[in-house]
This record gives sequence, structure tokens and C-alpha cells, in this order.
Amino acid sequence: MHRICSDCKKDKLISEYHKWCYGKDDYRGICKNCTHKRTHSYYLRHKETILERSRNDKLTLKNRRLKNRFGITYEEYQQLLKSQNEVCKICQKKESTNTRTNNKIRPVDHDHKTKKVRGILCDSCNKGLGNLRDDINLLLAAIEYLKDAQKEI
Repeated sequence: MHRICSDCKKDKLISEYHKWCYGKDDYRGICKNCTHKRTHSYYLRHKETILERSRNDKLTLKNRRLKNRFGITYEEYQQLLKSQNEVCKICQKKESTNTRTNNKIRPVDHDHKTKKVRGILCDSCNKGLGNLRDDINLLLAAIEYLKDAQKEI
């Protein structure tokens, strides 16, 4: 089956068109190639606006997540991280930064009963506390276990 593209005016196979709605046999009037060219052209004309909107959307999402889970804003999170010299509150290590995780929100440690924020941790320390269920007795038992194991060496 063939159709003429309303953009390039070429007669093309129906497989070269996007469907309007999956499951139906209705295809768009513009071929996939022309659709791609239009999209790319739009992006080039509005690149700065698109990137700025994307940055704002990411910031808004971070802000909303922090507010919902911990009751703090992204600005308060940044201040807390700065007050800790951008290191984990427990191990004092600075999390490695690469392009993929550079803007990642590090784990916010909080009391699960009072919901009060205690600090910002690295992934390892946060998982350690979580696995020991924030139980001081379990943490002390783990310390004793490690001390006993060291004596045997």
C-alpha cells in the first residue's frame, strides 16, 4: 500500500509512516523522515528554551520529592550538604561525581518516627543504617562483632 507524503510529496510505502493510534490502520499524512526533519528543526530553533525548561523541570521534581519525603526544599538540602562540606555525615567521604550522578540527590537520612532530617549520607552508609533498621543495639552488636573478629586475627 502506498501513500503520498504531504510534506515531500513523494509516493512512499505505508510502512514509512507513523500510525496515528496503535491498533488502528490510520496513518499520519507525513512520512517518518519528514517528521524527523520537522522535529529536529524545531529542536534547533528552540534549543535554549527546551534545555532551560528541562533544567527547571528537574529542579521542580527534586524540590517536590524532597518536600514530600523529608519536608525540606532543594535549597535547604543544598545548605545542609554545604554545612557538611559536601561529605557523608558518617564516613566523611565525598561522593564521586561524574556526569551521570553529578546532579543526583544523595540519600537524606531521617528519623523514621519523627521524620526529622539528621543529615546527608553516602549510599553505602545509608544502606548500612537501613539494613540495621536504625537500631542502636544492632549497631553496637555489629561493632562488638567486628572487634571480636579483629582479636582473632
